Amino acid sequence: MSLHPLAAAEPEADSPSPKSGPRTLSEAELATLRQRIQTDRTRRADALSREQEAAEQQRQQLEQMQMAALEEETYWEEEAPAPAPNLAAVFLNTLGSEMAKHQAEREAQDAFIRDVERQQAMIVQRRQREEERQRRDAERARQQQSTHAAVAPSPAASAQDVARKAEQARAAEARDRELATQAAAERARQQQLRAQQATSTAVAATPAPSSSDAAVKPLRFILSISLLNKPGDTVNPMCYSNVITRPGPPGWGGPGFLPPGSGNQAHATVLSMKDAFIARCRASGREITSEGNFNYSWNRSQGEEAGMQQVGPRHREDISVSL
Repeated sequence: MSLHPLAAAEPEADSPSPKSGPRTLSEAELATLRQRIQTDRTRRADALSREQEAAEQQRQQLEQMQMAALEEETYWEEEAPAPAPNLAAVFLNTLGSEMAKHQAEREAQDAFIRDVERQQAMIVQRRQREEERQRRDAERARQQQSTHAAVAPSPAASAQDVARKAEQARAAEARDRELATQAAAERARQQQLRAQQATSTAVAATPAPSSSDAAVKPLRFILSISLLNKPGDTVNPMCYSNVITRPGPPGWGGPGFLPPGSGNQAHATVLSMKDAFIARCRASGREITSEGNFNYSWNRSQGEEAGMQQVGPRHREDISVSL
């Protein structure tokens, strides 16, 4: 998680100007982001391998069905030939539609990852430009001080310089918060669009779940959101919930893909706790940064369940609430 700019004290007249600029991500946050990207890529590769194996099995089944249809056709030609439905064409059409749906899901995930990487690259570039600008400002200030070493700065000029620097720091903090809010809102909008598309597809084409689709594990998740800084803070504080357990949707915790609609059902269960969680965080005496920074971790896979062990308060500024 990136550090929000702390409330900086006013610098003395002869001290160097404090750094200001866009918010940066910590090394741990960057490592977590890279690990999630790598995990997504590995999961997509595994999914593609399983889809290829399923396609091979379906091709073999199709050949068996064609042989059976040919034998049946030969038999009925001697007795009473009658037209039969083209089962092979129906099967191929169904297989093609399923593969197209999975391809669309993979493309949406790739687009989301590319968007996150693009935003990260933009943040790094802005930080580099800001550091370069500060370096040039510091160099000009040293040159001016060496040129006018004999002339003492007037109290009025010093006060104006302090006020200008404080205004620049406040403006930089406001820009950073606005960028973070916009990025979080865009991610939430993309996730909502994908969830709506998946829900409409599942409702139109999915049969009723059978008894074999029962959940293998209960749904377990932890909620989190970033909080505003207070004077004296050394890190950007976070608010975490306890581990919340709810009945898992069909197929939750089992091998392979989830049944259509199960992921949306789990997502809806998590979002149903969002308002109560944010209210508890605010009741602790700190204000949240933005509802767009709401996040969660759950046990959809073994890797994600293991990652939940790393989620929770780690600094004295962090807060834990129970739901």
